[in-house]
Amino acid sequence: MIISVAVAAVIVAGLGLRTLNIAHESAWLDEVLSLQCLDAPTLSAFLQGDRKVDSPLMMPVYFTLEYGWARLTGGSILAMRILSLIFGVLTLPVMYAFGRRLYGPLAGLVATACLAVSLPHIFFAQEIRMYSLQGLLVLLSFYTLWEASRSSGRLYLCLHILVNGLLLWTHLMSALLFVPQAVYWLMIHRRNVRRLAAWGGAHAVIGASGVAWILANGVPREASWMPEASVRELINTFLIFAGGRASNMNPGPYLPANINLDLFLSAGIAAMVVGLAWWSLKRDKPEPARDSLALLLLWLVVPSLLLLAVSSLWRPCFLYRYVIGSSLAVPLIIGAAVVSMKRVRWRVVTCLLLAAMYGHQLLVLNGPFRPDYREAAQYLNARASETDRLLILKSLNTVPFQYQCHVPMKYIDTFEGFEPLCANAVEHASRTTVYVLMWRWDDTALFETKMEQAQCRVERQAVGGMPPVLIYTVTK
Repeated sequence: MIISVAVAAVIVAGLGLRTLNIAHESAWLDEVLSLQCLDAPTLSAFLQGDRKVDSPLMMPVYFTLEYGWARLTGGSILAMRILSLIFGVLTLPVMYAFGRRLYGPLAGLVATACLAVSLPHIFFAQEIRMYSLQGLLVLLSFYTLWEASRSSGRLYLCLHILVNGLLLWTHLMSALLFVPQAVYWLMIHRRNVRRLAAWGGAHAVIGASGVAWILANGVPREASWMPEASVRELINTFLIFAGGRASNMNPGPYLPANINLDLFLSAGIAAMVVGLAWWSLKRDKPEPARDSLALLLLWLVVPSLLLLAVSSLWRPCFLYRYVIGSSLAVPLIIGAAVVSMKRVRWRVVTCLLLAAMYGHQLLVLNGPFRPDYREAAQYLNARASETDRLLILKSLNTVPFQYQCHVPMKYIDTFEGFEPLCANAVEHASRTTVYVLMWRWDDTALFETKMEQAQCRVERQAVGGMPPVLIYTVTK
């Protein structure tokens, strides 16, 4: 009874954290790609429109749900975020059920609590993309895989195959998760040819459908702008998996006194992995304890290593979002590690330390995650005249800005390169006021230096988000 009440409280808290500031989140580029197609008259037209601007990695299951949800709700940015919120919140009770099945009620409770306060999962529960749906399907996939491996019946195996079909058709990179599942299935059923053939044959069909999609829609193009994969990216991905940061950006500047505890949190979780492995591999431990350890470690480690290998041997394609489903193994590992501790005192101290570190990292939630283009538009509307110029660095800012913001200015120009932006800012500043909008990956110090060298006066305004949108007012 106590555990049930605690789980309910954790789920309510997780819902509260996922709704915090959700109405103030502007839509950024990835979200706008599909949002701008929602006025299509039919689902087919919507999917075709999205295919022209979105990556082939993004499969149609989520977008079909997105289009149907927009027809029901009107398609506002907040309404579309609620769709992702539903999937994100549903992940919490599934996490408890899975944790309880693996290691007992206490482990399920701890795992659910860690997922509830995990910053990347809070972020994706608000994202108008497929990642919260993918997370729910990933958890169901491994849950049904575990059940199918513990019984000889067909029900859970059929459910597992169905979920994996939906999973691949939600995001093509979900195929990376099938590799650790195949290894685990082979470990459990290496002497059962019929079970091996059933799993392998079904996934061959699922994989063939993914290949057919690639042949029809082309090879994904993301590699052209992604950075080179490195061990550093792999380490940073684990920092995100630990739940102390929402993205690959250091949250320190948005925390009190610039104190960031995600390294300590990640180190503690790494120690829990080692401790759980030591506990599970003892001779007196039953076989299910070793099986569950193998499943969790394969789930956590293999997809990221595979993506790193592909990115290194083929072309850059390493992005933590593509393997974010592996992060769902972390709360289960934490729950299992807590349960494995012999002394109640150790369990209490561990849970208190985790609560303190997660609680501190949650202080970044005092503002929006995403670039706040709406506030940027309000800032410009209050200051700019119709004849002033707005220069925007990169279309990744222009597309979401123009989708959701109306600024009554005749002259809005986009520059993909830094040098032409600076040259145009100097040229037009001699005749009128110039506003320059930029976001991340931009050398702001160099821009300010160039403007000063050209004897231009520069005022800088930071507007919302992590990192914020920057608006420069440039005059002679």
